[in-house]
Parts: sequence; C-alpha cells; structure tokens
Amino acid sequence: MKVHPDQLIPGCLLTKDVIGNAIHPLIPKNTVIEPIHIQILQTFKIQVVDVAPRLVNGDVFRVEKREVPSEDQKENEVNERVNWTFDDYYMNAVKITKSICEDLKRTNRLNIQQVRKLMIPLMKQAEKQRNLFLKLHQYGDKQRYIYHHMVSIALLSASLATKLDYSQGDRLKIALAAYLSDMGMVSEHDGIYLKNRELTEKETENIRMHPVLSYRMIEHMSSISKDVKIAVLQHHERIDGSGYPLGVKAEKIHPFAKVIGVVDTFHAMMSERAYQQKQSIYHVVEELMQRQAGKLDVLTIETLIQNYLTLQVGTRVKLSNEQKGTVVFVNESEPARPFVQLEDASEKIIDLKEHDLDIKEFLIDHET
Repeated sequence: MKVHPDQLIPGCLLTKDVIGNAIHPLIPKNTVIEPIHIQILQTFKIQVVDVAPRLVNGDVFRVEKREVPSEDQKENEVNERVNWTFDDYYMNAVKITKSICEDLKRTNRLNIQQVRKLMIPLMKQAEKQRNLFLKLHQYGDKQRYIYHHMVSIALLSASLATKLDYSQGDRLKIALAAYLSDMGMVSEHDGIYLKNRELTEKETENIRMHPVLSYRMIEHMSSISKDVKIAVLQHHERIDGSGYPLGVKAEKIHPFAKVIGVVDTFHAMMSERAYQQKQSIYHVVEELMQRQAGKLDVLTIETLIQNYLTLQVGTRVKLSNEQKGTVVFVNESEPARPFVQLEDASEKIIDLKEHDLDIKEFLIDHET
C-alpha cells in the first residue's frame, strides 16, 4: 500500500526501497520504520512510500487521513517563515500547543499527528541555539505557563539527551514524551496552575494523578512507542522511591523518564508561576546538586550543569540586587560565586563570595 511519509507510524514495514537522489536507496526495503526514518523522508521531501498492510507486530496499519494544504497555503506558509527567528518559531509552537490542548479538552481526543508536525521543525531550529537552558524560561508568562512548559521541556530534554549521547531517534522519542507528559494536567486540572496560592491537599492529590492521565491518553496509540509511553508515566518518579504515581525506584525508572525528570524540575524552578516566583540560577544549581541528590539521576544533573550552567569569563549576569555585570574570574572552589565587574559608572569588581549577593540569571542575547 502507498502512503505519504506524514501518515507513517513507528512499526510500519517498507516493502520497496525508497529512492532519493543517490545510487543507493535512501531507506532500503524491509526497514521497520522509526521516528528518525519519518524525519528523513520529510527532510528529503519524499511524497510516497510502499509499506505492508500490517505493522511489524502484526497489528493492522490503520492509515490516518492526511490534511493536505493547498498550494496557496503552502506558499504563504513558506513566505511567512522565511524571516522567522527562533523566537518566532518558539512562540508559534506555544500558540499551536494551546490550540492542541483546547481541542483535547473539547473533543477528548489528542491529535498526535499535529504534535509530531509541530515538534520536528521546532527541534531543528532549537539545535542551532547555544543557550536554550539559559533563556527558554524568559519567554514564559504566568497565564500560559503550562503551554510554555510543555514546549520548553521537550526542547530542553532533546538538547540534554544530545549531551548524554542518545541517538537522534531516541532524542525525538524523549522530546515527544516530555511534550506529552503534562497532557493529563491540561485535560483535567489546567486551572490549578493559575491559582496564586499554595495548593490544598486535595489539589495536590489531583496533580499527582496527571502522569497516569497522560499515559492513559496515549496508552492505545500504536503510533507511539512503548518507551515514550513509559517515560510519560514515570517522569515524576524519583531514584529513592519518593516520586509518583507508582513510587518505583532507580532501576525500574526508564532512562528517558530520568532525563525528563531533571529537565522538568529545572524549568519549573526557573519559571515564574502563579503561585511561585522563579528562582535564581544560583539557587537552582544548588537545589539540583544538593537537595535533589538521591532523587534525580546524578549523571543527568552533572551533564546539565557542566554543559549548560557553568559560568565562563565574559558571561553577562544579573545579580540578586538587580545590578548587571560581567564575569571576569571564576573561582574553581565556588564556581557559582565568581568575580563580577559591575556595568555602572564605577565598573567595580566584586567577589560574590564576600558579598551577600548571588547570580539571579545569565543575560543571554536572543539568537536568530
């Protein structure tokens, strides 16, 4: 049977070689389709492939109807995005995410095809950015926190997975799991995020059910791999068994869930929410290294800090007293408390180790 690459799902079996511009097949026949193959086919603009009527696991391949935009729509979309910056792509993703969530609440159905269509080009743009961990929280706002959080943790989880040497296919799975992890919250309890007070015991109990709700939403979708489903269910589990919803311990937590757990915690602490002020980068690092030790995966935390949160000479920062400055020397024994030259008339150099100040945030120029 012939289908468009957009209609493929993991587990499809190619019955003919996919020929590109080279002598050798782009993807040979008898290949079992994974997310990375779908991305390759879309990148090379392949219009049709031949697949078996059944998935490799024996299930019937049920082809979803494909929404085909008109030529005018395609041209307008391309022209509109020619000059887009990463900021534009990100904010558009938040807008689409809000629409996906509203449709979910109205119809009780998740449009997973639309989610995939959103994620792949956004991830390509994010790969070009050097400072995702230091700037994504800056886009957020209290009223739309949940939508920003979903998009941000998907991008950040994929970025961190790169540093952890995951394959491109696994990075896509991790990003998808991260994006879907709070869908249960959106479908049942999204209003809780807008309350500007501490949650009641009952509300906390409801919140703790959202991984189960998210999992049930995708449990029977054959287009989503088992790894993604388990990661969605387990993203709030903790190494010492103190997490939820099942309280499983280290060896039973899926590696994808461990990555998402660290990123989810990081982004939540860095973001301003209705009932919680965002924390300084210094306190976030301290929290991850000390209070979360034994709860979150140590290797994942260390990789995040070493690759994204390590201060370097020349880094512009905002201090806890709102003054801005530039790092001029990093003390190896206390890397989070460097020497900073103030950006004022005095141009004074201060040692944060000897002052009651800490770094509130890194000042990162937005990139195109």
